[in-house]
Amino acid sequence: MKTKVCNKCYGAALLVSTLLAGCVPGEATISVKSSELAKAVAGRIGWADVTLAISNVYENVELSAYPKLALDVRQGEMTYGAKPEGVFDPTNRLSDVLSYVAKRLNECLPDFFCRDESLRLSSAVVGTNAVISIEAKLKVPIGKSTVLEEANLPRVMQFELNEEKWSLDAALVPASRRLNVVSELLRRCLYSLGYARAAANNSKKAGDPPSLKLEMLLNALTSVTFVDTIRINQEADDSSPYALKSVDVTHDSAECSHIWISGGGLMSGWERSLREKMVPTKATDVVFQSDEHSGRGMTCLFANTTCRIGESDFLAFAGLKNYPLATNSFVNVGSKKFESDHFSMSTDGAVNFISYCDIQNNGGGIHLIYDRDKKILRGFYSHH
Repeated sequence: MKTKVCNKCYGAALLVSTLLAGCVPGEATISVKSSELAKAVAGRIGWADVTLAISNVYENVELSAYPKLALDVRQGEMTYGAKPEGVFDPTNRLSDVLSYVAKRLNECLPDFFCRDESLRLSSAVVGTNAVISIEAKLKVPIGKSTVLEEANLPRVMQFELNEEKWSLDAALVPASRRLNVVSELLRRCLYSLGYARAAANNSKKAGDPPSLKLEMLLNALTSVTFVDTIRINQEADDSSPYALKSVDVTHDSAECSHIWISGGGLMSGWERSLREKMVPTKATDVVFQSDEHSGRGMTCLFANTTCRIGESDFLAFAGLKNYPLATNSFVNVGSKKFESDHFSMSTDGAVNFISYCDIQNNGGGIHLIYDRDKKILRGFYSHH
């Protein structure tokens, strides 16, 4: 369990306009069989098990740091006699409120999940911090959007298969919409009581009390992309070539996670375009690989290829693409200047070769090496 507030938040596509985008400290583990991925690619519904262990951690301040309204977090019920649960004194601490909130959410949230799923909220005091956590085990369908819409499954978390990027995105379905409504009501309630005002207007100052943002924990139940660490456990239970991959990508000084299916000839639009630039249509024995650390349209993309092709066909391909070529040397047509032996390691021992280089100032770009003796073309690409 982490003991500090996560602040590496990032902008993301919102499930509904009122939901905040960001990340939640903790991790999600996706367990899936290759046969289930094959079902999703083929237009059926595959299934994955998702385990969540997430938490929000705050300084355990006295409630006197908050407005007087924050001392009563009940749901408006009428009570008489002894002070009811959910009403606190200024000397109570934030951990007391979190304990009450966790208890109430445990009473209502399980109704949003199926019998083969589990959900539990808990609160604790760790040193000088107050912690509220969620542990959940979910059964998550994977399918194309039209397939999931037709099935109309009562699952809060669903993975929609994007056939352009072959990514798994959070599906906005009736079940997730209902939980999102509860998440938004919780956010509004905390805001009205004074538990979220500093963060809401971007005016947080030193000494301001913690902003709870409990809705972010609930958002993670509908989309694992809200969680800051995603792990993949995959079982190859048949000959299916598909694999599930996850990567954390730094983009605009923030980190976010992406999940996609790879293998079996699946390529994103970016990969298809890049292959056309690097591999002649008449090539044989083609091996084309995009680096698994790519972010499917984000930064830091890499690819390499190897294929066999006759020299005349390679020259025709280069002519069609208007690629200026050099023989037994490297002449860069891009903006980066480099010494003649800058890419000597990329020749892979070839001494009689033809090259094409288009390298930019940041080191990204394409270069192709054609071994005239072995009739082998190698290509390398990076994007920074």
